[in-house]
Amino acid sequence: MILYKDIVEFDIVIMKQILQKHGTDEEAWRLFRHFYVDPDGYPINEQGLRTRNGVECTADTIISTYRIRMHEGFNEQFINTFAQYRRTPMIFFPRELGGINTSRAARFGDRIDHALYDLKRYYDKKPCILASAYALPKTQRWLQSFNDFHELVVWMEIDGVLIDDNDEVFDLEKNDGSVICDYYKKYTRAWSESYYHNVKEKIKPLIRD
Repeated sequence: MILYKDIVEFDIVIMKQILQKHGTDEEAWRLFRHFYVDPDGYPINEQGLRTRNGVECTADTIISTYRIRMHEGFNEQFINTFAQYRRTPMIFFPRELGGINTSRAARFGDRIDHALYDLKRYYDKKPCILASAYALPKTQRWLQSFNDFHELVVWMEIDGVLIDDNDEVFDLEKNDGSVICDYYKKYTRAWSESYYHNVKEKIKPLIRD
């Protein structure tokens, strides 16, 4: 069985070969993208995909290859960051077309804190931006398997890292211990340098050997 970790190792080999033979320019990046395999859809161990209430869940990266390249370039540091932050699958959502994984990237510019804030609103029975994704059959069954947002957070093992003791979502743009209280008026795909740095620092406790 090909596992998540196997794909990460494969990608790192490809990165090193391309950098060695083709350098760090745009053409080298395009070549890497041609051969790159996203590890998120692969089982995390020999038992297969993580499941909850009969629903298969796949990993959803917090820092994508696109994001690393935008902030650090395609170079040796890219490899180091990828190896550090992608070797551990950190967040899991149901495997379903149009589900949370892809929807949060499109609607929140891939910001995990705002996606979690939206999920909290779902359990608080407030209007949600990702309501259409939550209504999908598998996603709905998965969501209903948790009694509340706290149970979901504990299952994800992100309590105390992305979520405070009161089950509020830390604002990673500010990164001063404050929590998210509302949506942005507009979300873009671009992250500020401070947000990128804050996310990297915040999720370090989620990295496991």
